[in-house]
Amino acid sequence: MEWCEASERVKPGSRVVSYIWDEAIVNDMLPEEARFTFVPRGVSTETGDILSPPAIHNADFILLHLNNFVGYDERSPDLPPLDELNAKFEPVFTVKRGDMELAWVYGRKP
Repeated sequence: MEWCEASERVKPGSRVVSYIWDEAIVNDMLPEEARFTFVPRGVSTETGDILSPPAIHNADFILLHLNNFVGYDERSPDLPPLDELNAKFEPVFTVKRGDMELAWVYGRKP
């Protein structure tokens, strides 16, 4: 989210769809008045509530974390439709810890 707030690629009003689960971390990272429209995944790790995943057809950017690919605790992976993701989006920013990729911002392909 810091990249989304700082990057010139993310225009005011851009739609940023997050698949990141941990609501507390997301809320801590989200600017109080973001210049983009933020669509959360809708999962509370405290209560275990899981809402339907957000659509990506109208997203400009998508936030993904390693856990989306491998699963959260005992839950299955939680990803947007991969055919649509790969056809219409590409990684534009990667968060790494050492050599390990942990999170990605996918942007809509031109």
